[in-house]
Amino acid sequence: MEEVKSAMEAHLDQMTDLVQKLSSELRSGLRPAIDNFIGFFHAIDWKINSLFSLCYMIVRWKRAELRHRARLARESNKQD
Repeated sequence: MEEVKSAMEAHLDQMTDLVQKLSSELRSGLRPAIDNFIGFFHAIDWKINSLFSLCYMIVRWKRAELRHRARLARESNKQD
């Protein structure tokens, strides 16, 4: 019973080390992306017109994406 307990503790210690290493790697890997986003956020003049323009651009982008997906679906149905 003591062997099982010590093996479990060793396994938990090893898993803790792996999780800590993984989280530190993720944080260091995502840091440039976070810095870029924060820079983008601070660069925008967040006035009413900017917000409306940004929302309008997002809506247009989504409409174009949906039209593109619908066209691809129609083309794949025609080929079948």
